[in-house]
Amino acid sequence: MKSYSISPKELNLSQLRNGYQGMIPAIGELLCEASAFCFADQLHESGIELKVGGVNRSFYVCWDSKITDQTRSSFADRDEVTEYGAVGVAILLILEIENELTIVSRSAKGTGFDYWLGKKEQQLPFSMGAARLEISGIMARNKTNTIKRRLEIKQKQTKQSDASRLPAYIVIVEFSVPESHIAARYFDVEN
Repeated sequence: MKSYSISPKELNLSQLRNGYQGMIPAIGELLCEASAFCFADQLHESGIELKVGGVNRSFYVCWDSKITDQTRSSFADRDEVTEYGAVGVAILLILEIENELTIVSRSAKGTGFDYWLGKKEQQLPFSMGAARLEISGIMARNKTNTIKRRLEIKQKQTKQSDASRLPAYIVIVEFSVPESHIAARYFDVEN
């Protein structure tokens, strides 16, 4: 995984609305709205800086979504909106940092990860992805619910699909600070 420090770049949530090779635009729209809601719920405005540990980067997260009573009603389940919001931010982060990858498919439950990543030039259907992506979100951390603790849990969780021998990226997004962390588990492909 690339690791370097550069000036913050804009991460625009509206990019999600286009969808990806393995994600319809309607899902992207939901993730965009949920991500914007999570930041706004924590009293952040568009343009907030998101520091990303593990890769030593920062991004200015921007959105054009309006938070209305209808939005708040739609996202009344805090756990669910945090999950959707984290997925939206994590997808944009991993595709920015590992820019040759794209989302090729949602993973099935029980695999230990959320999405299959593939090379952008690879066409569907694909026989095997290029990497795995596991995502977790925290609306507001507390003493027991921290990025470090969540990262430990997710690293163990991805081990159930290690037979694939594909890298596993883990992205944790915390909205109140806001902050994120990206970690990767690699395998020696020759062994």
